[in-house]
Amino acid sequence: MPLRTVIKATVPQFGEVEQNADPSDFRDLDGVKVPYKLQIQSSVQGLTMTFTKIEQNVTVDEKLFVKQ
Repeated sequence: MPLRTVIKATVPQFGEVEQNADPSDFRDLDGVKVPYKLQIQSSVQGLTMTFTKIEQNVTVDEKLFVKQ
């Protein structure tokens, strides 16, 4: 399981920025460990995403992909 993912992104207002993503609260979902919490941090901003429900292999309505 990943402990941290580090990327460098170019942001027009700030130049190159390093961003860290730290997954946690791993739970078993159909035999696969999935993080239910993800903290993303950079020198520009930080955010935390906490998931209450994750589903795998669900049917997706094709109408969501039609250009309008």
